[in-house]
Amino acid sequence: MNLYETTFIVNPQAEESAIDEQVRAIGKVITDNGGKIVREERIGTRRFAYLVGKLTQGYYATFLYEAEPPVLPVLERFLKLGDAYIRHLTIR
Repeated sequence: MNLYETTFIVNPQAEESAIDEQVRAIGKVITDNGGKIVREERIGTRRFAYLVGKLTQGYYATFLYEAEPPVLPVLERFLKLGDAYIRHLTIR
């Protein structure tokens, strides 16, 4: 298993419960595909350095997890299809 870190930004204009659900959904995708979450960090709402799709801020969250490489395409697809996710980055 490899160690990965995924940081993503959620649209902060939703309610707090909706943001929490979006973050939990990422953790569920990781664990449902055989990954093991090592650490979850919710950084919170931060201002952007520049406009991103007419938004000036976003809700940041990070997952550190162990997983096999086939988990990454599933996670990438989930993040790209989800309208609430503004940006994401996964590193090994």
